[in-house]
Amino acid sequence: MFSSVQVEGTPRGVTQEDLNDLEEELATPMPSGYREYMSTLGNGQLAGHIHIYTPSDILEGPWSMEKWKKRLREDGWEWDEELIDEERAEECVFFGETADGDELVFHPDDPEVIYLLPAESATVRYVADGLFDALEVLMESPLGQTSGSWDFVPVP
Repeated sequence: MFSSVQVEGTPRGVTQEDLNDLEEELATPMPSGYREYMSTLGNGQLAGHIHIYTPSDILEGPWSMEKWKKRLREDGWEWDEELIDEERAEECVFFGETADGDELVFHPDDPEVIYLLPAESATVRYVADGLFDALEVLMESPLGQTSGSWDFVPVP
């Protein structure tokens, strides 16, 4: 995947120690591709539209799990019981979003299954298996306005 990413500036990848600490704190592995993405690119915006959160963002930043779970309860999503029920949804890990506010989550029992919580709809959708598949879907999807190319801009 990274051979097609055009990086503007110098990416600051996340350390393996930070990734290990995240998975230990969450008591679950992250989706496949997350470690590679974070260690190679780190914090930044992909395609002018997609932001995958760093371990520190997930654990304590403005997009922390605690804040996300509070917002999840307040927003009133329509859970597809066949896809994921409300109880399991509250156990999900929020790890990325689009510029339009569409949120990417996974359940700790199956980190490979990525769900999308669209900003403009209350209906949760299955997106893909693993991070790279989810990024491919978001790049091809009318869900948001991507630049159409795999440009990555690091964020300090």
